[in-house]
Amino acid sequence: MSSDPVELDPSADGTVMRYALVTEAAFNIIGATGMMLYPSEFLSLMVTNQSQVTAASASLMQWLGGLVYGLTVPLLLCLPNTRTAIESRPTVYHTLLAGEGVLIPLLMYQASASPSFGLTWKALFVCSLNMAGPCLWRLFVLFRRPELMGRYRDVRKDA
Repeated sequence: MSSDPVELDPSADGTVMRYALVTEAAFNIIGATGMMLYPSEFLSLMVTNQSQVTAASASLMQWLGGLVYGLTVPLLLCLPNTRTAIESRPTVYHTLLAGEGVLIPLLMYQASASPSFGLTWKALFVCSLNMAGPCLWRLFVLFRRPELMGRYRDVRKDA
């Protein structure tokens, strides 16, 4: 299936968005790799008691790493300045924003009740901060500066 050619709108070429996408993807890959290869070490930095680092919790940490890898794929697919990628950027950002919109309040709630959830207040707060930056960026781009996502113009084919 081929699509009609497009040209970038010079006033909204998507360069800023592409840098943001590749930066977030790189951080995700680094973090997910650590979760996959060193789950117990990651957990030992987060728990209130080292006895909570079990084989089951390490497995769950690896699952989380796998999910982060999976959530990175849409970011990478949005990198090119093609019709499909440019049109996909808002959907990808809304989807990730929805997840952050659930996880950040949940982490903050758990931090307020720490140590009853087994994780330290600091670990929960740092995890929420790691999501807050991208979340704020998504809100800014989606609702204040959508042109940063990039735009294209259809190129007319003359017969």
